[in-house]
Amino acid sequence: MPPKPIRALFALALLLVSAVSNAQFTPSQLLTAAPLDNAFSNLLPNAGGTLGGPLTLPSLTVVTPIPFSSGATNANIALGATAQLQFQQPSGVVRSVAAKLGDSVNALDYGATCRGTGNDTAAIQAAVATGKEVTLPPGTCVVTDAITLATQGQIVRGSGRKRTIISVPATFNMSALGVFVAPNTGPSSSNAEGPQFRDFKITFAQPDVAVRANLTTYPPALYLQNSPRFTVANLQISEATTGIDMRGDSGGAHIDNVEMSAYGIGINIDGSTDSVRITNFHFWPFDLTTNQYTVWDDGTQTALQSGRCDDLHVTDLLAYASKVKFIRTSNGNTFGVVSGMDLDTYGGLIMQAGSLSISSSIFSVIRADQQALLMTGGLLTCSSCVFYSGVSLKNPLVQVSGTGTYLQIGQSRLQITGDMQAVSASSSGLATVVLLGNQFMTPANPTMSHAVVRLGTGSRGTLVGNRITDLGTGSGTFISVAADEQHIIANNASAGWAMALPATASNLTVLNNSNVGGGAKNVVQGTMTLLGGGTTPAKTLSVESGALLVRNNAGTQIGSLDDNGNFIITGGMKHGGADFDGSYAFSQPASGATVTMGYGNQTAIIAPSATIASLTITLPACNSGYDGGLVRYAATQAITSLTVNASSGAVSNAPTTLAAGAGHGYLCRGANSTWYPLY
Repeated sequence: MPPKPIRALFALALLLVSAVSNAQFTPSQLLTAAPLDNAFSNLLPNAGGTLGGPLTLPSLTVVTPIPFSSGATNANIALGATAQLQFQQPSGVVRSVAAKLGDSVNALDYGATCRGTGNDTAAIQAAVATGKEVTLPPGTCVVTDAITLATQGQIVRGSGRKRTIISVPATFNMSALGVFVAPNTGPSSSNAEGPQFRDFKITFAQPDVAVRANLTTYPPALYLQNSPRFTVANLQISEATTGIDMRGDSGGAHIDNVEMSAYGIGINIDGSTDSVRITNFHFWPFDLTTNQYTVWDDGTQTALQSGRCDDLHVTDLLAYASKVKFIRTSNGNTFGVVSGMDLDTYGGLIMQAGSLSISSSIFSVIRADQQALLMTGGLLTCSSCVFYSGVSLKNPLVQVSGTGTYLQIGQSRLQITGDMQAVSASSSGLATVVLLGNQFMTPANPTMSHAVVRLGTGSRGTLVGNRITDLGTGSGTFISVAADEQHIIANNASAGWAMALPATASNLTVLNNSNVGGGAKNVVQGTMTLLGGGTTPAKTLSVESGALLVRNNAGTQIGSLDDNGNFIITGGMKHGGADFDGSYAFSQPASGATVTMGYGNQTAIIAPSATIASLTITLPACNSGYDGGLVRYAATQAITSLTVNASSGAVSNAPTTLAAGAGHGYLCRGANSTWYPLY
C-alpha cells in the first residue's frame, strides 16, 4: 500500500491534468506523457523520487503494444506472454492458453499452405511427428511421399471431405507403403488402439486414358496392415489403385461413411482375428473422365476383398459395376454377416470360401457376360434378396459348383430375361442348393430351351415351396434334374411348366408339386414307404419298368399294376376271408344272341327266361398278354345249340350244348393263343 502522501500526489496530478488549458481530461481520453510531466514537475524532485502504486484507472488505452516476458517486465517476445495467459471453461479448471493450444496441432503451424501448389509433405509429416492429434486445414494439400503416423491411436482430421483434399500427383514416391501409413501394432489381441482418419479426401492423379494398362499404379491411400482397431470415417478416396490395405491382423477396425473409386481393390482384408465393421461404404466411379469411365466399365475392379476375417459385419454396401470377393488364403477365410448390400449393374459376388449370412440385398446384372453370384466354395445363406438380370445372360444368374459348397436362398425373388438359367448347380464332388419359398419371374409367354433351375451331376437339391410366373402360351422347363441323386423337390407351383426328371429313381423324392395350368398333380418320384401298425407295418410303392410295384416289409414283391390295367398279386383276392370275383357280367339273352366277355371280364352269368334254341359265347382274346388268364360261364336254362369262340385265338374242345345250371371254365395259354377247358 503506497503512503498517503503519494496517493494524494496522484490525485493532485490528475486534478492538475484536468485543469490544463485545452487539455481537459475526460473518460476514454488518451493520457499522454506531456500533461503528466507538467503535473508532476512541481511535486517531485528532479531525480531520486519513487512513485508507489498500484495506479488504478477506469480504463487504459496504449498506443503501441506493451512488451511482456515470462517475468512480465521489459521483455519483447510473445511466448512469455502467452505462457502467463489462462483459460477456464464454465465450471472447468484453469489451464494456461499455451497448454490448451498444445492439445492438437495444425499442419499450418509447420508450414503447410494447402493451396494446391508446392509440396506440403514435410509440413504435414512434421505435424504428425508430434504424436498429437493433427488437423489438416481446408484447401488442397499436395503430398508426394508417405505420411507416417508417430503413435498408436493418433488422429488425423480434416475440415470436411469437400474442403480438405490430399492431392497425390504422379510424382509420388511409388516405393512408399502408402499415402498415410499407420504403425504396426498388431495383433488385435494386444488391445492396442489404432489410428483415426476423419473428414478429408484423398485423390490420385490419373492420366485421361481408356486402357486399364495405361493407368498409374499407386501405393494404397491408407496403409493399415497389422493396425487393429483403426477408424476411418467420412472419407473420400478417388482414382486410387488400392483404397485401404488392412491385411494382417487389423481386427476391431471400423470403416464408416466412405466413398471410393479405385481401379484395383477398394478394401483389402486378410488376417483379422477380431470383428471388422464396414458401414455405409459406397464404391462407385466418381471423379472419372469419360475415358477413365470406359476403364471402370470393364467391371474388373473389386470393391471389397476378404481373405481371413473373423466376424465381418457389412451394412449398406454399394458396389457399382464391380466385384465383391470372399477368398481363401493361407491365413484362412471369412465368416460374418452382410445386410443391405447393393451389387449394381454387374452383380458380382464371387465366393470361393468362407461362411456368410446375407439379407435384404440386391444383385442386378445388365451385361451378358456377368453373373449375380458365382460360388465355387464356402457356405452362403441369402434371405429376402433380389436377383435380377436385365438382359439374357450367357451364364446362369446364380451358379454353384465346387466340392462342399452350400447355397441357401429363401423368401427371395429371382428374375430372368430371355432364354437363360436362373440357378445352376453341379460339382465333381458334392454341391448343395436349398431353395425355399422363392418367386421366380420370367417374361410373359417365354420360349425356353434352358431349364430355369438345373440340378446337374454332383449336386444335392432341396427345392420346396417355390413358385414361377405362369408359362402362358410359352414353353419351357422349370426344374431339371440330371441324375438320380438325393434331391427333395416338393410343393412347387409351376403353372404350365414341365419338370425334367430321371425316368427311374430310387434316391430322388418328388412330392406334391402342382401344375395349376394342367390340373393339380401330385407326383412322387422314387419309392414311397407307407407306415402303419402291427409287427410288419411297412409297405412300399415304387414305379419300375412301367409298373406300380407293391412290396412287403421284407422287400418282397406282393403285387403290381401295369400300364394295361393288369393287377397282379401273389396272394388271393378275398372278401370276408373268402375268394371273390368282382369282374363278372350278368345277362338275360334271347335265342340267337351273342354274349361277349370283354378283356378282363372273368365270369359270365347267363340267365335267360327259358330254354333257348341257340346262343354264342365269345371269350376274350387269348394272347401272350393274357397268358394264364381265367374265364368262366354258367347258364340257368338249357341251351340247345351253343357256339363258344374267342375274340382272337382258338377254343379247345368247345361244347355245343349246355344243360340248365351247368357251366365251363377256361385258361388262356398265350404261347399258342388257345383257351383250354378246365371243367
